[in-house]
Amino acid sequence: MLVFVAAINVAIFGFGLFALERRVQELRTEGLENFSELLVYNLRNIVQPGGGIRVAPILEWPFWREFDDAIIVSESWDESSEEIRPLGAFLNPVGLSSRAGDFDKQAVLRLIRDSIADGQPRVGVDGLAIPVRDRSGRSWGGCWVSLEEKLPTTRESLSILFPWFLMTTVLLTLGTFWILRRFVLDPVALLAGGARRISDGDLSVRLAVPARRDEMAELIRVFNAMTSEVQGYNARLARDVESATQKVRRAEAAAMTSKRLAAMGELAAGIAHEINNPLGGLLNAVESLSKGTLSESKEEQYRGLLKDGLERIRQIVSKLLKFTPRESEQRPFDIATPIRDALVLCNHRIGALDVELVWEQIPNLLDEQEHGADESGVVLGEQGELGQALLNLFVNALDALEEVDHARKLTIRLDRDESSVTIGVEDNGPGMSAEDLSSATDLFFTTKEVGRGTGLGLSIVFKVVQQHGGELRLESMPGEGFSAVITLPLWSGKK
Repeated sequence: MLVFVAAINVAIFGFGLFALERRVQELRTEGLENFSELLVYNLRNIVQPGGGIRVAPILEWPFWREFDDAIIVSESWDESSEEIRPLGAFLNPVGLSSRAGDFDKQAVLRLIRDSIADGQPRVGVDGLAIPVRDRSGRSWGGCWVSLEEKLPTTRESLSILFPWFLMTTVLLTLGTFWILRRFVLDPVALLAGGARRISDGDLSVRLAVPARRDEMAELIRVFNAMTSEVQGYNARLARDVESATQKVRRAEAAAMTSKRLAAMGELAAGIAHEINNPLGGLLNAVESLSKGTLSESKEEQYRGLLKDGLERIRQIVSKLLKFTPRESEQRPFDIATPIRDALVLCNHRIGALDVELVWEQIPNLLDEQEHGADESGVVLGEQGELGQALLNLFVNALDALEEVDHARKLTIRLDRDESSVTIGVEDNGPGMSAEDLSSATDLFFTTKEVGRGTGLGLSIVFKVVQQHGGELRLESMPGEGFSAVITLPLWSGKK
């Protein structure tokens, strides 16, 4: 800023010096012309009609003291050589004593010659050459006068003005800096410091307002009002966010409770059906055994039926216990186990809806003989949580298949490579639009009717898969079914 002010001052002063130089030159020329007119008038009076001059009046003319040097020469000279040699009158009215040793007389004579030839005054050799005529107007000769020390030169004018220029530049720069610092720079620095404190989160900052009433003081007042208002907004926003957060948490807790109750009811129905089947046979066997009319072989057969039925009930209860949140430590397990356990709990509904269960690249997990003991892929995690996530996928698929009137099919596939295992669950239900699919894993998002869904199923699946270091990919199009693919890292043998 100071450099800018100094540059402006230099530019203004430079323009003034340029104008002054021109004016000095004009005054100098004007002064020379005035002297020349006066000199021509006097010389005209001393030139005699025959071409002679009166020397005494010339030398007695009082204005010669105004000139530094002067030469009067008649128009009669010899130019046969390189130099001009006067042949007529040649006077030095000011004298020769003050003339410098390097005085260029030939340059003066050439200037006088050119002035006589043009009939006009000529400036040069630190002086002025003018033609001299007699009273009748005939050319007589010429005169040269020097005014070098009588009128100030441009350099002299600059040397006089330059100290004043420096002083005004320094004073103007310092004065401008003081004004800028007091009324602009200091308030701006104060505002910048306040803005930095606000950016650091300190909304309580308030700046000292200057006593004066100018734009910067008003800006600081507005800044203080703004920070006060923002601080109030921030406090109200924090309260509103806290209140909204509490409401969301209560709603989430209520929805989770509702979801759990619904899941419990659904599980209870499936468990009741699975247990009622063997219980009916058990009751018949007990009733027949209690009559005591059976043969020994029949009694043995009925005892076997009792044992098999009770074993089946025990297995169902054992599988159900795997879904309770008792495991807190991650353990390696075969991924086929939670798939089979989840399907067992849905088996009753699968049969009720007449759903065709298709296995791709995986044996039928519900058939113990077909599946055997081969590992489908060992992962590290909490088996109950993954079982719950798979159960949610199966329940969602069955809910979707319940809405269609064509042949229902649920496809389960299992792929693995060197580092991961992929579980696919696909139904041929009504599918989902691209817009709904993008929000499918959002909390509380559901496409089911009011009272049938809480919007927590897929969000829970997504969270469980993410916690196990896996990835959930959903694919669907309206009318073309729904596909959920879970990819989990295989266990490396190290916890």
